[in-house]
Amino acid sequence: MLRILRLSLLLLLLPSQVSAAQVLPQSTGTDYPGLDIQAEYGWDGFVDYQTPTAISFLISNNSSEVLEGNLVLREPNGFRSLVLGSVTVAPGSTRQFGSVLQLQGWDQCEATWEGPQGILWQRPLTVFGLRQYSSGKAALLSVEDGGRSLKFPGVATASGGTLPGDYVPANGIGSQVMPISIAPWQMPVHPGPLTALRAVLLAKNLRPESLNDAQWDALGRWVCMGGLVFISRQNDKLVSRLLEACPLRSHGPPDESASLALGSGSLYRLPPTTEGATDELQQLRIAEIVSLEPPRILPGLCRDLEQTDWSTPSSEQTLVRVMAVLLIYAVTSTLTLLMFRSNRRRILIWTLSVVLLGCLGAAIAGISVRMSRGDMNWSIITEPAAGGTVQHGIIRLNSAGGSSFRVAVQGHTPDVQINHREPDRRGSWYNYGQSEYTESWPAFSLSPDLSLKTPETYEILVPISPWGERHLRAIDVQPQNTTPVIQLSYQPDADGNPLNGRWNARVEGLSGLRPENLSLKFRILHTTTQEQQTIQQLQETSRALLTHDRSGGDAWVAEFVSAPLSWQPQPYDFWRDSESGPDLAPGMAQIWLEGTLPAESLLQIDETRTEFHALDEPRHQFLYQLPQSAIPAEWLQLLRTAR
Repeated sequence: MLRILRLSLLLLLLPSQVSAAQVLPQSTGTDYPGLDIQAEYGWDGFVDYQTPTAISFLISNNSSEVLEGNLVLREPNGFRSLVLGSVTVAPGSTRQFGSVLQLQGWDQCEATWEGPQGILWQRPLTVFGLRQYSSGKAALLSVEDGGRSLKFPGVATASGGTLPGDYVPANGIGSQVMPISIAPWQMPVHPGPLTALRAVLLAKNLRPESLNDAQWDALGRWVCMGGLVFISRQNDKLVSRLLEACPLRSHGPPDESASLALGSGSLYRLPPTTEGATDELQQLRIAEIVSLEPPRILPGLCRDLEQTDWSTPSSEQTLVRVMAVLLIYAVTSTLTLLMFRSNRRRILIWTLSVVLLGCLGAAIAGISVRMSRGDMNWSIITEPAAGGTVQHGIIRLNSAGGSSFRVAVQGHTPDVQINHREPDRRGSWYNYGQSEYTESWPAFSLSPDLSLKTPETYEILVPISPWGERHLRAIDVQPQNTTPVIQLSYQPDADGNPLNGRWNARVEGLSGLRPENLSLKFRILHTTTQEQQTIQQLQETSRALLTHDRSGGDAWVAEFVSAPLSWQPQPYDFWRDSESGPDLAPGMAQIWLEGTLPAESLLQIDETRTEFHALDEPRHQFLYQLPQSAIPAEWLQLLRTAR
């Protein structure tokens, strides 16, 4: 009985769109005359289940009529559907439409374009059986008009997890590079899907107008978040358009060097190919740069913050109230059965009293649930970069019984999106025979800014199950005039072992942030050849603290002159990672600064527009990953030769 009552309560609290959006309009069986649509989920047959995925449409209207309607995704054998947006295409024109979402758990998917007159177009969309990105490979996305596939020369067979066309370092130093080729209309309109990549190559024949403003903005923000972009010097228009889209950039002109720092990322300007020469040498040079670029530290830190334990008092209190009402009602209903031995008058009075008490308790519990704001826990990570800072917000929400609430974030140019799927605690009730952990809401669906009149505020509506939990990611890019300067020097020991030696570090350009508890951390993947080849992922664990320079300079310094760093092997599961490989490749190093920030972040929760209650002040962390140019070249050389 208790389960039935709880199920009834959940049914009442669920949003209407989950139950009402299942009606599929009747299909005519054919497309609208003159209509041609290309659609793809993911890129080149690849998806990344850890990040949002791009879904792209290229709609060509060759008819004489204006066509309009909603693009909708439906699960044919389930109950889920998702409206991507409304699209209008003029006669004789072509329009591209993109969104960002995750359909993990969907076995099948139908994409439809539904107009006032019915279904204009309907096709099955491949979402199951797509290849997953390998964590041991660096993904390089090539964007070219015509959609020609990028393949690296010299690799002809698929062996050892290598696909035909992958770049494999000849000396074993660095990551394999996996090329992915797409047409311009498949570029995402949000930087989320690009975070699974190591680099993007814009072909020299690509026209700036092939990408719309939303696609350029997404690419520009991703570069400032740490991405690499390669553009030929033969296409200055592409360079100018990218610089226009990047909210952060160094102050030097782009023609002074082959690379230009853009936020935490870089723009590489490729030299023009000589007449009569092929592009193979240039492609191999791109692969070498991408191969030696280490992965970003930030994703792992964000996941650690998301997984930390936190309390949810509002959720627990409302749940206790509801369960208390149900328990009282169950007890009084049971006592009613004992009254059947009394006279009818007493039975009637007692039954009416129980019903009225139950109705009153249900009303009070319902009002309490709907008026409760739910709990919120959030953290901020600030990254200094060339031309400003990049701030990441990790927001965790827990419903106090409601099904949807608003969240608003303030900043310079903020953006906030739903990041993770929500476990479906109703699994067996709505998805017959399916897993308990099938998601009830889409893991990620691109939400447009609902506060168009306030450019410094981003507000979204978060669908959430009663007493469920959702995770959000916010990002803000803030231009500033300061850029951190890292001076890192290394003095090797006589044995030439890169794990020994002495280090000196000096950091400048952080006066506006004033970090505390600043430490320098290292992580490498060191390969040694003995009787049996072993691979050790090593991390410096001594927390080398940097202290403020007391001589009057605005700098933080650390001197490791008394003892070398202390390296500790980290566990590496070959059974689990034998196919994908480690995140770091042999000879690759990650060096970063980590600490806390006492100052209030510019990225803030707008409490007046947010329907969740922040339990504590946000944790504000400092993170700066050193670029390859700041790592001592002599140490990298020792690391790559001492095997």
